Amino acid sequence: MISTDNRQKLANELETIVAYTNDSVKGFEKATDKIDNSNETLKQFFLSTVI
Repeated sequence: MISTDNRQKLANELETIVAYTNDSVKGFEKATDKIDNSNETLKQFFLSTVI
């Protein structure tokens, strides 16, 4: 059986892991948005050069 102290330590570690994971997801979403914006800019550029 896990002691109360060890349970609290595990809970704290899990909170830290979740926080890092959330930060990573937010960073990935920002990067994806930038890629989408770049793709749209390139698409508009190529369309403007064809017309």
